[in-house]
Amino acid sequence: PDWTPPADLARAERLAETYEAVAEAGLLLDRVLDSPAASKDDLMRGALEMLAEAQSALRVQVEALGGPKDLDQFRVYEKLRQVASDRQVYLRRYMKLADPASPDKIPALRLRISEFEARILDQKGRSKAVTKGLGRLRYHAGLLAQGRSVDPEHDWGKVVATLVDLVDKAGVPASNVEIRDILMPIVDELPESTKPALPLAAIQVFDSIDECIARSLVPPEPLHTPERIAAVQEVADHLRGRAVVLIGGDCRPYARQAIVDAFELSRLDWISSREHESIAFFEAPIARPDVSLVILAIRWSSHSFGDIKQFCDAHGKPLVRLKAGYNPNQLARQILDQCSGLLPSPHADREAAS
Repeated sequence: PDWTPPADLARAERLAETYEAVAEAGLLLDRVLDSPAASKDDLMRGALEMLAEAQSALRVQVEALGGPKDLDQFRVYEKLRQVASDRQVYLRRYMKLADPASPDKIPALRLRISEFEARILDQKGRSKAVTKGLGRLRYHAGLLAQGRSVDPEHDWGKVVATLVDLVDKAGVPASNVEIRDILMPIVDELPESTKPALPLAAIQVFDSIDECIARSLVPPEPLHTPERIAAVQEVADHLRGRAVVLIGGDCRPYARQAIVDAFELSRLDWISSREHESIAFFEAPIARPDVSLVILAIRWSSHSFGDIKQFCDAHGKPLVRLKAGYNPNQLARQILDQCSGLLPSPHADREAAS
């Protein structure tokens, strides 16, 4: 109750990601302990070392933000000591105050954790159900990615059902690298009719892919942009030099820059959203005088159109519900279809200049 949030809220976001890394590394260690191959030194040592790095970075982050000693971090540290002692593994790094882990390396650590999980699945413990499920996922996702699907909704239904089988029944982590690589090319094409009924397992997988894309230093292949349609220029005429707010998902730097460039915006404020997050946080950026449009990328988040629309109506801002990916062509069509008559006049800047 006495803690004051930092002026730079990105620091709190980085702390949240560090907590997630500790959780993922902790689950990874449990998976190794339960695996028939748990006696293999490289698997046990790798899991312990990654958890040691994650909990050390968490301690650094909490202290940097002026927080008290974190009980979860301390419990993880104690578990590390116990398991390492029982398994006779000496942890050379990140177990002493004088040897802190760098919070800046947390995104890379989370990728290593995902890749390590794939290695565990490739040990003797990989079941026929997992192998069959990944094959089924690869087949239906391949049809969708290659444009060969006769019935896209049917194939998406198979994709979602397979994710439930893999994550809920077979115990494959939602952040699994193989699943991510299979679905990344098509994740932005999920049909609108499928989203309301998404089970938790599918939401967890899609959230994990979204985070991975947002953290990536290289734009994924699906973001390649075809020749721009006339609608992009028409929207740019309305929004040139203005600010836009986009709510939802994880901010993708390359997608954000592509939108700014396509519509010649002064800036795009991309506000990430989380499950069960209060919508009150969104009102202040929507109310800014220079914001001319609000885009709601509902995707698979819990925030509804009505939740955000009440703020837009109160401050006189048009609202667009983004139904697909972040490609400027798709976005331009949605903007014109939903609120073309509510956009700023394309002649406003020229009239002001004259």
